[in-house]
Amino acid sequence: MSELAEAAALVAAGRFDAALKRLLPIPEGTPGLDALLGAARLGRKEAKAALLHLARAVAQSPDDTGLVLQLGKAHLLANDPGTAITLFEGLPASPARDEALAGAYRRDARFGDCVGLVGAAQAPSDQMLFERAMSLNGQAMRSRP
Repeated sequence: MSELAEAAALVAAGRFDAALKRLLPIPEGTPGLDALLGAARLGRKEAKAALLHLARAVAQSPDDTGLVLQLGKAHLLANDPGTAITLFEGLPASPARDEALAGAYRRDARFGDCVGLVGAAQAPSDQMLFERAMSLNGQAMRSRP
């Protein structure tokens, strides 16, 4: 198994430190490296590094919806929900996209958009229902004198 494949398995298992140990010695520019480094950094909640690597990965593969979704999540981690929303809204609807978009709407105080998105979902996840509840609370707090 190649170093990249081993690192990908570690990222998928949530073993981000171990994945980074495998990935860091690999030469920059190796195909697939930025995507895995970005995913590992995102998993470690390292927004700046995740943004750097995921932006490079998306530039190389702009049609990879999984990478764009991860880049949007990195923007959320960096407290930039506006950019995350733009990225998520450009993706085709899917449960993963809708869940991330609902969270981004709430974090950007677009409570009505969040509630509408969750209401339109056929089978909203627990996370989407949480985002809806938080948005309804946000709307209620706004309407108080």
